[in-house]
Amino acid sequence: SGKIMTFRVHLEGASGNSRVQKRDKCTMTICIFYFPGTLPASWTPMNDQEYLEVPLQFGSEEYSKVANEFRTSCQNIAIDRIQNLKLWESYSVRKKAVDRKYPNMVNERTLYHGTTCEIAEQVKKLGFNRSFCGRNALSYGRGTYFAKNAQYSCDNKYSSPSDQGYKYMFQARVITGKLCLGNHLMKVPSPVDEKDSTNLCDCSVNNVSNPSIFVIFCDDGAYPEYLITFNKKEQRK
Repeated sequence: SGKIMTFRVHLEGASGNSRVQKRDKCTMTICIFYFPGTLPASWTPMNDQEYLEVPLQFGSEEYSKVANEFRTSCQNIAIDRIQNLKLWESYSVRKKAVDRKYPNMVNERTLYHGTTCEIAEQVKKLGFNRSFCGRNALSYGRGTYFAKNAQYSCDNKYSSPSDQGYKYMFQARVITGKLCLGNHLMKVPSPVDEKDSTNLCDCSVNNVSNPSIFVIFCDDGAYPEYLITFNKKEQRK
């Protein structure tokens, strides 16, 4: 999906001989086709909107796919697709840069981030924000945390229920790229090579060989693709 940007340029110049000159004026319209990047095929047309929140229909193919990947002992109440053009463009630029750097690696993963109702509203519009880190444990770095398994993020410590008992979780696209082992003092990922302190890994994890917890330190390194609103099933005794 692209945009046509139109500019009107006013030109003015002189013509004639040195004794008699007249001013010539004209207006030129220039149209430039701006291509911000490929939007997901599943997105509903935006119609010049910057933000759109699309409730998925229960039983639809897209709803079932997200719900099946969620796979926990939770009842899905609602799944909303988040279409935020500004966040998507920022994320796409970073992902392309990482893909160029590591062309033979899988640089993107689908991960989960549990949160509160209030913070979920912020994330939908403004994206993930490292300033919220510190609400929970910081064992693997001072960034934004994501889990491979939704069950982990379902814990009340990460997804505390609202007054109505609803819990909130994002299914996110996350640029994981090159991994490093995290620690509680880490503010940025470790260098890929100790000889170059500016060439950093993209993500810290709890276990490099078999990671289940991922921490990113760049706010545009993740995109909140779906917001899942749910409640926990009561455990039978």
